[in-house]
Amino acid sequence: IQMGRSARDRLLDLELNHTDFAEIPPAEARAASGRGVRVSASEPDELVALIFAAGRPVAQDARIREALSRSIDRADIVNFILQKTGEPAGGLLPQWSSGTAFVFSTAADPARAKELASEIGGSLKIVLGYDAGDSLEQTIAQRIVVNAQEAGIAVVAQAIVGATTDYDAQLMRLRMTSPHASEALAQFVSVLNPLAGLDTTALPQGASPEQVFGVERAIVNNARVVPLAWLPQVY
Repeated sequence: IQMGRSARDRLLDLELNHTDFAEIPPAEARAASGRGVRVSASEPDELVALIFAAGRPVAQDARIREALSRSIDRADIVNFILQKTGEPAGGLLPQWSSGTAFVFSTAADPARAKELASEIGGSLKIVLGYDAGDSLEQTIAQRIVVNAQEAGIAVVAQAIVGATTDYDAQLMRLRMTSPHASEALAQFVSVLNPLAGLDTTALPQGASPEQVFGVERAIVNNARVVPLAWLPQVY
């Protein structure tokens, strides 16, 4: 058992038969399979989301949040960055867990994004933070910058180093700790409430599917949390 191996080193170990089993980044799954590595993947259970930071002036304007959300091409993120290993995310729970993910749109709407951006006017600039040690987050952040520019929204991608909080929104990866929709959503809410200032009421123990969907829909419609993509665990 070896710990602390980088993703690149794990892939090399597999190709050189120096290891029997390893976790690899989802974006490398197709390429690894093409080189003869036997690949297995879980159900998509890790959410990549954009979270508007509580208390930042930019995050207080619902039009800004909606404009950026509508400008993002989630299909491009999955098809090109993740190499089709994953799914676009419109909600906070995957279809296999909640059964209602199909209700939430994942389509980009650049025309509406441009319309909202023109309503806001001024020299709007959004600082988007990403984990300095996460190459996937960096690539997704760069894609969001391009999508936003096409809609007339200025976004600057900035690596988060240490405890800095000098950003208006951040990318985050949230892995489900339970396959059950109510438990997974309760966990997400506990993490997202303080970060995004959601103030969402905690789900009761044994929440019904209707209660779970109601809380999920309220968070998504608020657009302080913008789901982007679902990732599987790949081995």
